[in-house]
Order: sequence, then C-alpha cells, then structure tokens
Amino acid sequence: MPFFFDENAPQPSGWHGLAQRPQSDWADEMFRALQENELRLLCLDFDRTILRVHTSGCYEGPPEALVQQVRREFADLIQVALAAGTSVAVVTFSPQAALIRGLLHSVMPAELASRVLLRTADPSEMWSGVPGLPSREAGKLHHIASAWEGCGLGDARACDWRSVLLIDDDRANTDSAESWGARAVLFQPEASDVERLLLSDINAALYGPPAASPSACFVT
Repeated sequence: MPFFFDENAPQPSGWHGLAQRPQSDWADEMFRALQENELRLLCLDFDRTILRVHTSGCYEGPPEALVQQVRREFADLIQVALAAGTSVAVVTFSPQAALIRGLLHSVMPAELASRVLLRTADPSEMWSGVPGLPSREAGKLHHIASAWEGCGLGDARACDWRSVLLIDDDRANTDSAESWGARAVLFQPEASDVERLLLSDINAALYGPPAASPSACFVT
C-alpha cells in the first residue's frame, strides 16, 4: 500500500474536490494562498527536491523502492495545488520519465498522479524547446513554457510568467525563472526544518513583490 495515503480508509465527504484531504496540517492555508494569488502553474524539480536523493538520471530499481525517499510535503503540495485549480508539472533534466510517473502513482491516488505533467529529458516525451527562449543558461525556462502549453494554459510564447511558481534546489534554475518574471523558491534540502522553511518561502513568493522586474523577452 502506498504510504502517503490510505486507499482503504473511510472516505470523508470530500475536500475541495478530493476524496481524501492531504495529511499536512497546512493544507487549508496553502489551498487559500494558491487561490488568492491565482497561481496557474506549479513547476517542481525532481532530484533533491521532490526526492530526498539524487538519482543522477540512472536509477535502475523499481519505483516502489524509492517511495520512502519522496518528501511528504511535496506529495501533499501537489494534491493541494490540483484541488486549488493550479496545474502541476515536474520539470527535470532526468531522462527517467517512467520512474517519476511510477513514483507519483505510488504516493497519491492515480487520478491525481495522472494529472501531473512531466517535462523531462526522456526522448519519448516528444517535446522540444520553445522558440524565442535563450538556448544557453536557460535553466528550466523551456520546460516551464512547454509545460504551460502542455497543461492547456495557452501558447508557450504567451506564458504568463507571473502566474508560475518554480521550486528547485538549483539557484541557476530559480534565477533564470525569476529573470523572466516567474515566482521561484530556491529549495534548501539540507535545512534543519525543511518543511517549515519551504512553506515560508512559498508564502513569500506568492504574497511578496516580484524578486526583480522581468529582464528578458522572447526573441523575434
């Protein structure tokens, strides 16, 4: 049985459209924050963010063996975001899309896991870079813009960056996202109280002013 949710537990009447409320005590507060700020796309890094460890893109075991390495706060955050009407994408340079998809299905109900878009380096995903975005030092910009379109939010070149939040442990990725006007949280996996800091940083990103005025635009 997956360890983040109990598929055999008595089901409540529902929580914002979900059959079962996420376990974290901050779920209601985060739901309100996402809706109040009209966040349309939540992008999450995989290695050392959703996952405690770094797979280096070459993990060979079954997804179930990595379940205990998935951070509960991210499993719950994904479910809260989907309940709030925010699209969710995993954006990563890992080529192991099947592993990521299998892990998502192991830590949350299948109907929610299947709604998470993947933008990985797996060639079977059949997505490409977005014209007009920089080809060097782009961080996750191409992943985000492609996810915007893949989630049905509109044309990639018309991405509303301010309604995007990226959570990533690599400063180069968060900096590049912020330079285009996106909200970003630099995840700190070695912090002494990871969950408290993550929630504080998400709230700061949602309610605070932009880290900087967008300094980039599509090349035409």
